[in-house]
Amino acid sequence: MRVAICIITRRRPDGLARLLRSLELISVPDGVQVEVVVVENDDPVEKTLPDTSLDLRYAFEPEPGIPAARNRTLDIALADASIDAVAFLDDDETVDPAWLTALLRAHRRTKAAVVTGPANPRLPADAPSWAAASGVFQPPGYPTGTSRPWAFTHNAMIDADVLRTGGFRFDETMRHEGGSDKEFFRRVREAGHDIIWTEEAIAWEWYPLERIRIGWVFQRSYRLGT
Repeated sequence: MRVAICIITRRRPDGLARLLRSLELISVPDGVQVEVVVVENDDPVEKTLPDTSLDLRYAFEPEPGIPAARNRTLDIALADASIDAVAFLDDDETVDPAWLTALLRAHRRTKAAVVTGPANPRLPADAPSWAAASGVFQPPGYPTGTSRPWAFTHNAMIDADVLRTGGFRFDETMRHEGGSDKEFFRRVREAGHDIIWTEEAIAWEWYPLERIRIGWVFQRSYRLGT
């Protein structure tokens, strides 16, 4: 089995390097091969990728907007006919060493087209006390095996055959308002494919101090609600 881990980034070299280091430490089950696809949502410029032992493919997507960059990662990954599954992560995350194993285990047990898990917060050491105590940065969790109406690209894996046969891509008209990942997975679900939660497939979302503000929380909540 071959899994492509798709990541988009834009001028976040430190975050990308941190994520790649965590991916170097993941457990990979016997018989599974992993490659990483990184797309920089920017004009082609001279950049130096972080040193990594990962099997990595790197490309630029000059068309602005998250959906275009995500679609470019899919085009690259699915061009390889041997890819069986595509996983998504964000460049401000890291993953638990058992992350991929947990996704694959849930997929094997449930046969669901999509498996998804939590993106738990990592707050800076000097974050104000209200940030953790209030719970506003903590996303909802569900028992493993829960059916979900959608997923997000901060932690999800989807069958490559579903992408190929269904022709699913991210809606590039949503480049400004956000939410293209939720809309994408809702379409997958509405097409009759199951989305299953696994609490054991843990990603960590790293929050910079400048986001630990009430104003940012309200703006994010408004965007998600919209």
